[in-house]
Amino acid sequence: MRNQKSKTQSVKFMSRKNGKVVTVFSEPAKRYAQKLEDDPNVKSYEVNIPLDNWQQTISRVGLRKEYMDVEWTSDFLIIFQDDSVGIRELTPERCFVKAAEMEKLEISRRYWKAGHVANWMIVATEG
Repeated sequence: MRNQKSKTQSVKFMSRKNGKVVTVFSEPAKRYAQKLEDDPNVKSYEVNIPLDNWQQTISRVGLRKEYMDVEWTSDFLIIFQDDSVGIRELTPERCFVKAAEMEKLEISRRYWKAGHVANWMIVATEG
């Protein structure tokens, strides 16, 4: 999960599953995308999905006030072979102890739950 307006280096690659060039914003995201490319249970996937109008969609209880004006994106929306949908948020393992990181992930979890996507997971990355 990331701030949609954050300035980070992009990594572009050709996705055979999506039939187009995909842009991610970290090497861990590229490695995870490669896993999705190789997973026979994955039909396709999208990256950097905006959480549209999330402030009106979820409860803001327990979330920092400064997060309310941020346009967040989820890392991966996955379409599986059975047409079910999953969301994956990549987070460095070292950030699991940071309250701020957990609050950002909670925004994503609440948003997708409100949108009836139950298959939501955090993917731990190195770094």
